[in-house]
Amino acid sequence: MIGWVKHNFWYKVLALCLSAALWVYVVNTYNPLTTLDVRAPVEIQNVPDGLQRTKLSPSEMRLRLRGRARALEPLKDGDTRVTLVASVAGKPAGSHDVALAARNLPLGVEVIESPALRATVELEEVTSRKRKVFVDREGLAAEGCRERVEAAQPETVEIRGPRSAVDSVRTVVARIDISDLDATTDFKPTVQPVSAEGQRVQGVTVQPARVDVRVIIERVPQRSVIVQPVFGDPPAGYQIERFSVQPTTVVVSGPSDLLNGLSSIRTATISLTGVTERTTRSVQLAPPPKISVRGRAAATVTVYLKPFSRATPPEEEAPGAAEASPDEGAGHDEEAADEEERAEDETG
Repeated sequence: MIGWVKHNFWYKVLALCLSAALWVYVVNTYNPLTTLDVRAPVEIQNVPDGLQRTKLSPSEMRLRLRGRARALEPLKDGDTRVTLVASVAGKPAGSHDVALAARNLPLGVEVIESPALRATVELEEVTSRKRKVFVDREGLAAEGCRERVEAAQPETVEIRGPRSAVDSVRTVVARIDISDLDATTDFKPTVQPVSAEGQRVQGVTVQPARVDVRVIIERVPQRSVIVQPVFGDPPAGYQIERFSVQPTTVVVSGPSDLLNGLSSIRTATISLTGVTERTTRSVQLAPPPKISVRGRAAATVTVYLKPFSRATPPEEEAPGAAEASPDEGAGHDEEAADEEERAEDETG
């Protein structure tokens, strides 16, 4: 064996060196060392029971990786994704600074440049509450129909999540659309926790997630009536010249005995204080009790005012035409006395 090694020893050493150099050349040519920038999401594991992660900063980091081109190829194609993982096992509620470890790195690939591999995690106590479900209906039933929405079943649900999120829930809503509904229908809407601003509260779960809602549709009498605007007093010296109403008629529904005697529906009083020419007002309708307006219960009224026209006073009669003067009255009495004396002489 020793003889075989010594035989042409230096030739063998040279051949080995040439082979190694050729291998390095081929590898560096066809599978060179290179770098790749990737975005790695941050994941939190081992959250203790009774706590929930509410904040994570940053939620993603930029990493620069170095490795052979073939090893980095799956990261370029998206077949493999690097993630940064941190464990919060045993951590209490509050804010914590935790170390991150890279996962899913291909063999021979390493992180060579990145920000500090740390993240801030906030843990919050999980709580739950019972809340009543509010059914929010959108749209209107079909013409000639009246809807009656029954209470959701179950009427209350449990909301669960971080204490701050649960505290921000103002109501839980089940939304249904009854547009053009003409028959009794059962709905199964999703229940949503809603904040005071009307936004869905994130991070809160609802049990059960859906409720049953029945909408009962009833046929009701209806008719078209005229919209009659009601005006306040015009300013002194002005009067209403004309007005227009849009819409001129509306459809109302209610008990038959009330509808039969109803020909118009009044508006709320329209104030004309300070109006001297023209004004347009949007005003609510004021239907009688037990009468409801289909659609928007409002009208747009345009009213025109004008000054009073002053009447021409009658011409005054001359004093003589109205009554006689005292002297003329005396002369009339003397003539009457003379005529009476002549009549007595003739008779005698």
